[in-house]
Amino acid sequence: MKKMLVLFTQEESGRTLIEIIASIVLLSIIAIPFAGMFVQSSKSINVSDEIINATYVAQTEMEKIYQLSSENNNFHDLISKLDYDERFENDFYKETEKYLIKSNLTRKNNELVQVLVKVFEDEAALDAERPAAQMESIYLWEGN
Repeated sequence: MKKMLVLFTQEESGRTLIEIIASIVLLSIIAIPFAGMFVQSSKSINVSDEIINATYVAQTEMEKIYQLSSENNNFHDLISKLDYDERFENDFYKETEKYLIKSNLTRKNNELVQVLVKVFEDEAALDAERPAAQMESIYLWEGN
């Protein structure tokens, strides 16, 4: 009987298979949500990068139009100075390497012009009117 008692009370060095499996399961339960979080974070960073780039393109276009409005340029000479590819009534279209730009210039009165710039990623987004970025302002047009 003493021999049996000694066998049960002796310390074992090392880990059992069940302890190892339990630790792997616990680590997996903790690590899997973090992996999903990293994937989602990466997707969010890519979307944010696209929005920032499109916003920069829209801002640049707005600044070009503002510059022309403050230089006493004739409103009707705007097309040649902004280098647009196409024009349909008040809508002006330009294609860059990555984006399609649609600018709408509408005279509110003799001095004020409403400017709306939309930046699209592709033709499908343009047809569906889903801009990646959009900016709008009203400028005092000092030219005729």
